[in-house]
This record gives sequence, structure tokens and C-alpha cells, in this order.
Amino acid sequence: MPSLYKSDFQPVPETTSADSQNKTDTSICSEIWHAAKDLVQTATYTAVAEPVLGVVQLSDKAVGAHNFESLQTGLAAIGLAPPEKATGAIDRHAQMLGSALGMVVPYMLLHKGISAGSAKVFSEESFATRMALSSTESKVFGSMAFKHARLAFGTGFTYDAVFRPSDNTSSSFVIDRLTHALTGGTVMATLSATAFGLSNLAERTVIKSDLVKNALANPVASGALSAIPAGIVQSEANALKSGKLLPTASEIGDNIYQMGIVGAALGGAHVIGGKASAERVVTEPNKESKSSNDSATAEKSEPLKQPAPIEPTERLKSGALSNLETPLQRAERLNLPKDFEQSKDLFFGQVENGDGTTTDVVVRPFTEDLNTKMRVYRAEVSNKVNETVKNQNGVDSPALPLVRRENVTMPGGEGPALIQENGGKQLGSQLREWAQQKHSGKGEMPSGSITKLIDENTEVRELMGRAAFDNMFKGNVDLVEFSQQTIKEGKAGEKLEPSGQSKLVAVDNKNDFTLLEKPSWGFGSQFGLSLEVAKALEGKKLSDVSPKLQSEAEATLKVFSSEEGRNQLLADGLTLAEIDAAKSRLTSLINDGFPKHLGENNFYADAAEQELTASFTGAYDDEAAAVRDYLKSRDENRFN
Repeated sequence: MPSLYKSDFQPVPETTSADSQNKTDTSICSEIWHAAKDLVQTATYTAVAEPVLGVVQLSDKAVGAHNFESLQTGLAAIGLAPPEKATGAIDRHAQMLGSALGMVVPYMLLHKGISAGSAKVFSEESFATRMALSSTESKVFGSMAFKHARLAFGTGFTYDAVFRPSDNTSSSFVIDRLTHALTGGTVMATLSATAFGLSNLAERTVIKSDLVKNALANPVASGALSAIPAGIVQSEANALKSGKLLPTASEIGDNIYQMGIVGAALGGAHVIGGKASAERVVTEPNKESKSSNDSATAEKSEPLKQPAPIEPTERLKSGALSNLETPLQRAERLNLPKDFEQSKDLFFGQVENGDGTTTDVVVRPFTEDLNTKMRVYRAEVSNKVNETVKNQNGVDSPALPLVRRENVTMPGGEGPALIQENGGKQLGSQLREWAQQKHSGKGEMPSGSITKLIDENTEVRELMGRAAFDNMFKGNVDLVEFSQQTIKEGKAGEKLEPSGQSKLVAVDNKNDFTLLEKPSWGFGSQFGLSLEVAKALEGKKLSDVSPKLQSEAEATLKVFSSEEGRNQLLADGLTLAEIDAAKSRLTSLINDGFPKHLGENNFYADAAEQELTASFTGAYDDEAAAVRDYLKSRDENRFN
């Protein structure tokens, strides 16, 4: 009887170790090739075919057509079909990786479209969001983290609702699409918000390790790490959809793995993550003014690297305080006029910085009254607003913060105190000195000397134009002879020449960001130094005073007009009403220049002339009353 097997008639050759190794190598190569093929096929299908099928399926359901199946067949004929179910671990990982990579490109394109305004319902400018912002005035709601999460939710929701096909076995097409959309939106919002938080956590002093800081600051790493909460959210949502209470550990691991790929890719493309106030590339304002029709947009120029913001408050809080002296002692030491800054509640001193240098400071006893609390708070807000404008468009208008310290020994007693860096010489005082020098110091200056100085000296005109602009765009109508601003380079008792390099610093911000719709010279401008400044600048275009001032005003308006800028300004502590009022004042200054002055109060004129003048300048008093009422209401609502 013939045998059924060849081995019955011939001896079987022995298998050598080399043959076994060759078979193993061939098997590994085959698995790798098959996995690579699955990865490419899955990625291509997810990136190209799936979005098209999702839209067509949605269209079929809307109009009652039947194009989905024929399109699916046609795409499969050209190789755009999902791969067969994975049978091995390598194939399974390849398909998960391909699916994650495949969704990145269409998601990025959709994200760009939505962020540009194609889905305005998710933007801060929409009616519903404006109402919510106006009613809550919440810093959290207006924060950059929420802005990133909101945009990611809109993108994820739209992607799964429109571009991802539903399972035809589902009992309800609408419910299936809506469920997937809500899941997709929530997962992407979690991924984006976490990436943003991790990116900004790298800047916190609580993180000591440079290795950890560098990892968190890396957008790819922070995006990948964000997959942990996003993957957990995805797993839980999938479990609930399938009727389970909790997902398995394997399901959680798979989803974290896939979301890690997505997060790393989106982080590397800067679609997620980002920093609220870290180093960034900003645009330097253009140096030439533009027509009023295009005044709200600054021209593009070469990018410049903006350094990370300095934190002066830390050294003011902890540095050793020394050399405290009263204004009178300081005046005698520097040979200043004896009536110079003779406040009883003001002291001068120095704070040691820890590196052998010192910072000149002003010290005021702290009291628990409302005005003092608000002065500290508004200084903090103004400092943050300046950092936002500087980081986004490169315009710097420094505002010095106030820091509270406990148990400070001052002349006359010990107690809490407010410490502020000495910003230099008061602008009003320096302006008088310059005018007096031009007058050769002979006797009392004649009326109009300051106006003449501003008219004739380009550097002084640019400096005072900047000072007046800063006050007007912030709605400050209490200029107090320009004593709330200082010149950084100026030092008491030392001569300072006018220079285009002089830096203005705001040292008192309690009256900033009011609700005035139009810029104003303020109720103190009917006489004195403020009147002479107003006479020199009234009616002039910003570009006539300084082309740089014009371009910086336009750049500042962009911050107060853009969604990103407005969200950050809300997080800085401004309200929507304050932002809108500042935007209105900026627009007026850019288009119309400095406003006309309403008139002066001549105390030596007869009663009839004084009454006539008051009829013109009474508007300043009305503005002042409205501003005081608003400031009082704002302060009481915040601290009471």
C-alpha cells in the first residue's frame, strides 16, 4: 500500500540552527512589512477617505440619498479602505499609530478654519459668550486656558460630528453622531487645556528641576503628556457608550497611547499648548503712520525676540530694606528744594537684590482702607495689562507694581508697608526744570513757557505726547500735573537732558481704565502745567507728534480688538466694559489725534469771563464726577 507521506519513504533531513535563524528573520521582516503597510493604509484612510465618507453619509441622511455605499466601494477600489482586523500585537500598534497620525492633518486644517472665524459660535465675540463673560466677569472664563480648550472643543466636536462616519448598526444616526461629537470635543478640550497648563507650569518657581522645566516647556513633550487625562476621558466615554461603567486597563492604555501620538503631533505644530506670558516672537510696530482708513492695523516687520517678563515683586518682598529716610532728610542730603515731596507718609530707601546690587524704593505705611487696597490691586492689573500688550505686540508702557510687606521698621514706628520701586523723577517736575533752564533760570517763568518748550523741542514733545496718550487711552482724567508718571533715567538732584531714549513709567494707576468713551484732557487741565501741555498738543495727530507713537497706538488697538488679546486682558483683571471703552478711546486717538481743549480757568478774569469759561470747561467736571462714581462702585464691589 502506498504511503500517504513522503517522509515514509525518504529520511527527513536535520534542521540546522542557521535554517531556523533564517526562518525567524524572514518572519520578522514579514511582520514589519505588514505592519508598515497597515500603518500607511490606516493613516491614508483616516486622513483622506474617512472625512469624505463622513460628509457624504451626513448628506445622505439629510436628503435621503444613497451615495455612501457606492463611494465606499469606489474608494476601496483605489486602495482607500480600512485594513483588515489586526491579528498580532505589531499590526495592532501600527493601526493605532496610523489612525492617530491620519487624523492630525484634517484636524489641524479644521482647527485653523475655526480659529479664523468659520465657527464664530465658539468665539468670545458671539452674543452668548459676551453675555456670559459680562455676567460673570470671571478670570477663569476669560483666561487663555479656557480660550484654548474652547477652540479645541469646537474643533473636536465638528470633526466627529461632520467628518467621522457613523456605525450603520446604530439605532439612531443623530444620537450616534451627537454622542461621538460630544466625546470628541471633550477629549480634545482636555488635551488642549492640559497641554496649555503644562507649558505654563514650566515657568513657575515651584518647579525646581531644569530637566522637568525643559520637558514641560517642550510643546511635543507637553502634548504627549496631556494624553494621560485625555485618554482616560476617551476611555470612560467609550465605556459609557457601550453600556459599561468603567473601561478596562487595556482600553485606557490604548487610548492614552493613541492620544499621546495626537498630542505630540499637535504640540509640535503649535496647535495645542502655548504660553500666556512667556517668551514669544512678536511683531515690532511699523515706524511710519498710516491713513485713518487703515489705522487699526500695524504693518508687519521683522520679528524680534521678546525677553521673558522680569518679576520685580519677589525682590521687593524678600530683599533686606535699608537706608530709610524721610522726604525732608532726602531733600537735605540731595540739596533739593525743601518743599519737594513733603508727604508725612512717604519714605525713601533701598532693597538689596541678593547679587550685590540695590534697588531704590519708595515706602508707604499700609492701611486697611479701601483706597489703599484698590491702589495695590490696580497697580497689579496695570502691570499685567502692560505685559500683555508687550508680549503680543511689543509695545512697552511700564507700570510699577506695589508690594505689601509686614513688620517694616519705618521712622515713627513699625508695621505693614507698601514697597514700590522708585521710578525716577516725576515727569511734571522734570518738565518744569527743562522750561526753567530754557528761561535761563531768571525769575518766574512767564505763562506759556512749557507750551513753547513742547512746540520747539522734538524730544520733549514726543515724551509729553506719549505721557498724554497713555493717560487718555486708559481713561485717566486726574492727571495731577503729570505727577503719576516718572522718567526712569531721571534722578533727584541730577541734571537730565531731553532725549528720545527716555522711558516713561507709571507709578500710580488707581484711576486707570475707566468707562469714558472718548479721550479727555481731564478736570485738572483748566490751569497750570496740564493746561500748557494741552495747549501744545491739542488737535495734533499722533503721527505729527511722533510716528512711533502712531504705530504703537495701532499695535495696542490690535490687542484690545483681537479675541486672544481681549481674553488675556480679562484674565489680567479688566472687565469687558473697560476693554470696550479703552478700544473706543484708542480708535479716537488714532483717527482724530489729541482732542481739542475746552478752555482755561483764569482766576484773574472778571466774574462774567469766568462764568463763560466754566460753561465750556464744565464738561471736565461732569466727567470727573462720573469717573469718581464708577471708581467708587468698582472698588466697593470688589472688596466689600
